[in-house]
Amino acid sequence: MLGKLRHFAIACALGASSVVCADEAIEAEQLALHDHYPLGVEKYRLDHATQVTGWQIANSWYFGKQKGEDSGLTLVWQGDREQFSVSKDGLRFTRRF
Repeated sequence: MLGKLRHFAIACALGASSVVCADEAIEAEQLALHDHYPLGVEKYRLDHATQVTGWQIANSWYFGKQKGEDSGLTLVWQGDREQFSVSKDGLRFTRRF
């Protein structure tokens, strides 16, 4: 946060307009707060219907809270057209055409 404020102050001192400086400061603040989770947790958009908030544990494997067809804690493998998931509801295999 201190680095962003320093950047903001330098940009304003160099003659940038105050409106541009204020917009850049607000945008930097929003980017810092967007999708930031502790312990390496990230949001992964696997396809148009599936989002996992958790960890990518291998190339195509994800573990975390799934939002989509099967919501809840899950282990997901995402291929180009196939998806395999294991959750508390059971096993699921999906193939897209």
